[in-house]
Amino acid sequence: MRADRLVSLVLLLQARGRLPARALAAELEVSVRTVYRDIAALNTAGVPVVTESGPNGGCWLLDGYRFPLRGLSADEASALLVLGVPAAVAELGLADALTAAQRKISVTSGGGSGSPGPALVHLDMPRWFHGAEQVPHLPALASAVRERRQLRLGYRRGDDRPETTRVV
Repeated sequence: MRADRLVSLVLLLQARGRLPARALAAELEVSVRTVYRDIAALNTAGVPVVTESGPNGGCWLLDGYRFPLRGLSADEASALLVLGVPAAVAELGLADALTAAQRKISVTSGGGSGSPGPALVHLDMPRWFHGAEQVPHLPALASAVRERRQLRLGYRRGDDRPETTRVV
């Protein structure tokens, strides 16, 4: 957990520039003291984070420093595949992964404004997830698709016809 927070801290500074420790603490959901401890750990590891106290102070990376981004985790990539369908992202338990992926993409794409970079994949199907219908098997289905496994699905039509089964 701390390693993820340290990476997030560097990516926030890289994407947004100078930030007050209080803003970093709020973004990372930790105390200001934890932010300063994390900055000390980053400095020890060779990441050049500068801090300055006072009303115009803040925390920032030395000019020209770029964090070596090693790619997206499997969950972050999966979250990007369902961009535009926030309910599906939440149902799959990928909301935090999507936030982390957007932060990484923002930094990688040079979007230093702090806003996420361009969507790599966008599925235009919000109306499918329009209602509050329960979808208890969505995570299992998503897992099977990611792992390229076949599933046997059964479904019923609205009339009196018998259930139909398909292997997909």
